[in-house]
Amino acid sequence: MNATLTALAEPNRLRIVELLRDKPRPVGEIAKRLRLRQPQVSKHLRVLSDAGLVDVRPVAQQRIYGRKIMATKTKYETTLTLPSDREILMTRKFEAPREVVWDTLTDPDLIPRWWGFARDVTEVKKMDVRPGGEWQYITRTSGGEVVDFHGTYREVKRPEKLVYTFLFGDMEPGEGFVEITLVEHGGVTELRDRGVFNSKEERDAVIATGMELGARETYERLAELLAERVG
Repeated sequence: MNATLTALAEPNRLRIVELLRDKPRPVGEIAKRLRLRQPQVSKHLRVLSDAGLVDVRPVAQQRIYGRKIMATKTKYETTLTLPSDREILMTRKFEAPREVVWDTLTDPDLIPRWWGFARDVTEVKKMDVRPGGEWQYITRTSGGEVVDFHGTYREVKRPEKLVYTFLFGDMEPGEGFVEITLVEHGGVTELRDRGVFNSKEERDAVIATGMELGARETYERLAELLAERVG
């Protein structure tokens, strides 16, 4: 606690932490937005890292800094790996039967209760869960942005596998897709969320948006909702 208070006692370090609240950023962007010299920002980030307040992840030729992801309230953690230059794989276990996890993932009335950051508001516009069906979520962020997430379902195999395209912002349609698989062992369901992108550059750009932080909070919220549903 003393290390945290000491780190945040310097006004510019507090400004950096506030700037990183919504998404991770490279050193150069932090320096530009806060009108500080880059070496000065690098020193502040080292102090914040030593205090456990920020994380760093190398992406392409940059080091991306974000707020430290706090420990989860539930039993399992979300893990993120990069199996290939075009993939992101996230894995999370839930203490719930596979059918309940599937139903929670595919019920439009439940999506706003677990999708994205808790501080944001998500509205389901379309959710036709069948091969060829379309989905669309509109998220209004705490910062006032409106983000349109949308795509088309390619494969629906209840309660085991869901494959769909995933687009947002100015992403171009292509070969990319998301594959969700669910495997249950003894009442615990493992979810594997595999994202395949059109290129390494597109994948790295998505990582740089802060998606890891959002995914961890999303799956933590999902775990809490599942715990409520299974009682």
